[in-house]
Amino acid sequence: MIVTPLIYLQIKKIRWSNFKKTQIKSVVFSIAFFAIIFTPLVQQLTAFISMNKINNSFDEKRTLADFKSVEDASILEIPTIFTTYYNDNFGARKFFIATNNYIKTRYFKISSKPAAVIGNGDWMFYNAEGSLADHQGKKELNLTEIDRIKNSISERKSYLEKRGIKYYIAVLPDKMSIYGKELPSHYNLVDTTRLDQLLPHLRKTNIPILDLRSAIKAEADNRLLYQKNDSHWNQNGGFIASQEIIKMLQKDFANLPGPFSIENYQITEKDKKGGDISMLLGIRAFANNSSFEYKGDSRVGIKKNAHNSLYNLYNEDYKATFIYDKDDKSLPKILVFNDSFISYIHGFLGDYFSRSVFLWTHNFRKDIIQRENPQIVLHLIVERSIESLGNSKPYDDVP
Repeated sequence: MIVTPLIYLQIKKIRWSNFKKTQIKSVVFSIAFFAIIFTPLVQQLTAFISMNKINNSFDEKRTLADFKSVEDASILEIPTIFTTYYNDNFGARKFFIATNNYIKTRYFKISSKPAAVIGNGDWMFYNAEGSLADHQGKKELNLTEIDRIKNSISERKSYLEKRGIKYYIAVLPDKMSIYGKELPSHYNLVDTTRLDQLLPHLRKTNIPILDLRSAIKAEADNRLLYQKNDSHWNQNGGFIASQEIIKMLQKDFANLPGPFSIENYQITEKDKKGGDISMLLGIRAFANNSSFEYKGDSRVGIKKNAHNSLYNLYNEDYKATFIYDKDDKSLPKILVFNDSFISYIHGFLGDYFSRSVFLWTHNFRKDIIQRENPQIVLHLIVERSIESLGNSKPYDDVP
């Protein structure tokens, strides 16, 4: 800050008429260079530029270093810890990162994050839990892993059968399984994944397992089913999945209605800001997705939102338990274990049951099973997370 007025005074002394054009360009370049260099410091001290739009569009999916870590450090640790703190908190940091990422992503198709894979056009894909390697045929399950998964779900089935509860599993497709053609050809995707390796073993447990890939893929060319710069499907994908799930459940619960058709809903398409992959890259402010809202007609009927304070299970703000009640008590009750994909399907499944509870966890919560006493327990799991079915603590009461 002290240097700035000194530079200004020196600039005032310059006789611009004596400069050649090339020299003027050099001076302007130097001024611009120092302006860029000093901007982070000035921004950190004064916050003269509002960064709310960028800050709210950027989620690095990690905890940034805070100043408390510096305050608690010993003298010898301070240089290293302060450097880490400053690298995470210098002024306009997210603006510079977002701008850099946008240029690399938009014009050079380069991702700054291993978890974000840049596809064709506006398509982006999420590489988590080995999903890209899985779809390239580079990741397989060994027999120990297969047995652990099979034994885990067999224990769950046994636990539920003793209580007269039916157990079902539905596997939701990875985005790469449905829109793999939108990935550049050099990724060399294969047709089989860990799920194909696992399914023959799981079906020996006699647990109804629904592989939703074929049903979803059959509609992929007719309408948009996944968000282009998000790891999740949209309501169109969730609707198709709900129909297939109800068809599976009707084999044991013939009194379930439907499945309802798309004609039973009024659909509104809206633009919304980009999704979790664009947020991971810090470019959500520059990206858009399509959102589809479904409103059921009288044949679908009315469901009521419910709440249970006992189900405030989560430390993360974005997680929630969804609960619906319907007046028709002849319909069965369902408890669903799931993950973030549930945000685009819980409203549809809630139309079919007297009570439906959707828990945002893959842990097998026997305490809630006993409290709810449903007729159906359904486990929804996205393809890339299939190994979490082998949780060695299937009755863990912690979400």
